[in-house]
Amino acid sequence: MANSFNFFNESLTVEDFTFVPVSESPAFPFNLDYSWRLCISVAMSFILVSGIFLRKIIISYLLAPNTNTGPINLLIWVDQVNGLFLALNILGRIVAFVLPFPLTVLTGDTFCKWSPLPGKNDLYRLF
Repeated sequence: MANSFNFFNESLTVEDFTFVPVSESPAFPFNLDYSWRLCISVAMSFILVSGIFLRKIIISYLLAPNTNTGPINLLIWVDQVNGLFLALNILGRIVAFVLPFPLTVLTGDTFCKWSPLPGKNDLYRLF
């Protein structure tokens, strides 16, 4: 019972919390069949391409010479840079869904500890 803790609530009754170890089975969506993961990858690819198209419109507006460069435009530029990192994350997830083997085979075990991409991690065992 080393992984069990007791807490008292407001009515002074005991609540028992037990930590369950992480299972070795892959988490959702990596536990799905390959065809379902491919469908998710196609959907995410469509979202990525449409997002790039919409961000191109926003950036062309910001680069126009008659656009007022005020504080709100700076916030929009920051959002566009943030969207660039989001696009890289989505691209990494698409690659992880399409590959028939774990992403850690290509990147190693230490890469997924600092990257938000799905991979073998101490807390989340996705592969």
